[in-house]
Amino acid sequence: MVWFEALGKCRMIDGRPAQHPAPWIQIAAVSREQTRNTMTLLGPMLSKDAIAEFGVELGKEIIYCRGTGRIEAVTSSPRALEGGRPTFVVKNETQHWIASNGGHDMSAVCARNAAKARDGSTRTLAISNAHAPGELSDAELDYEGYMKGDAG
Repeated sequence: MVWFEALGKCRMIDGRPAQHPAPWIQIAAVSREQTRNTMTLLGPMLSKDAIAEFGVELGKEIIYCRGTGRIEAVTSSPRALEGGRPTFVVKNETQHWIASNGGHDMSAVCARNAAKARDGSTRTLAISNAHAPGELSDAELDYEGYMKGDAG
């Protein structure tokens, strides 16, 4: 999904599939190690031909592509993230996003930033392992919200 957002025809423009003109993807987590789990998988997913065709510049914390796109790792510094307008946010390992490590604040900033998209098309994806019940992680709150919605 990250590469589709960065390189693919992931948006509808004038009723036709098109690349986003300036994709900005954030891999968000409460620690640098958690972002590394996802970021290190991205490079090997592309062929050498794809890397050349799309001008992908693989880096440790920021990957540049197509001249206007970027994929970056961000961690729990909600104040530093406030105000961005990413096009796609992967909330990584949200079972670890709890109040005491800034996870709830991080989740709130991700939601506010996603709401700022000019065309309302920012996407957010939370990926998680099973949450520990009672810890009130972001994953648990998402699960509880789903269960309430499912119950009507």
